[in-house]
Amino acid sequence: MGKAPAFQFYVRDWLSDPAVRRCTPASRGIWIDLLCFMWESPERGEITARPEDLARMTGATEAEIETFLQEAEVTQMSRVTWRDNFVTIENRRMVRDRNAKEISRLSSQRHREKQQRDTKVTPPSSSSSLSSPSVPNKHVELDPEIEYLRRTAKEVLELLNSEVGGKYRPTDGTLAPILARLREGFGLEDFATVIRGQKMDPYFQANPKFFRPSTLFGNKFAGYLQAAPKLKVVQSVGERGLKTGMATQRFLDNFEDEPKQIEEGRANDPRGPRRLR
Repeated sequence: MGKAPAFQFYVRDWLSDPAVRRCTPASRGIWIDLLCFMWESPERGEITARPEDLARMTGATEAEIETFLQEAEVTQMSRVTWRDNFVTIENRRMVRDRNAKEISRLSSQRHREKQQRDTKVTPPSSSSSLSSPSVPNKHVELDPEIEYLRRTAKEVLELLNSEVGGKYRPTDGTLAPILARLREGFGLEDFATVIRGQKMDPYFQANPKFFRPSTLFGNKFAGYLQAAPKLKVVQSVGERGLKTGMATQRFLDNFEDEPKQIEEGRANDPRGPRRLR
């Protein structure tokens, strides 16, 4: 993939994104540096390294990197996955753009190969057609783009069935909305986030009939993804991954219990309620 010298920076998104605004200034500074490294990464949109390496790359302390990783998981500002002592950080927009370009490349490749095959086709001679009957060619060459998309769509459908106990089969009707979202650049983890997010939605819980591909993966898919719960299940491998996952859960527990603790403290205060001056 050719390296462009710059990438688009969406100022309004940066200033108004709640996930970014909830992070500390140090974490926002680390995120900006990592976006630049992700742009230059061989796998555009993602970077894999040890936390101490990230600290050296961004000029931050290891404690600041630890805080950044916890905040990125809690706010879902970035995808964070652990394997042993290495962490992979992804930017969704860059990954979607990369996937869309890969699909476009496969489509162009298929078009060129089809043109080359058409130029090599020669009509059969009259003598050969009379001497031997024509035998249909049973070999069908699969379109690499369609094969890739349908394989991924079937994985999404299997995930949906396993999560909600569905029995959807990979027919053209059930795969159509999934294929449409894949062509827009959404990835497998985006579908998983929407499925698990809507499982926690009271409206969907009261109306289980809406756990279907046409509803979950239709035109409102991007909205479901944006509104998904901030806590994401990250399958951590290794001691450090487990440690970070537990720290993230403690952070959320403290965050949710804080208003309750404040109210209890005010109720038990012998001086009575106080006013802010």
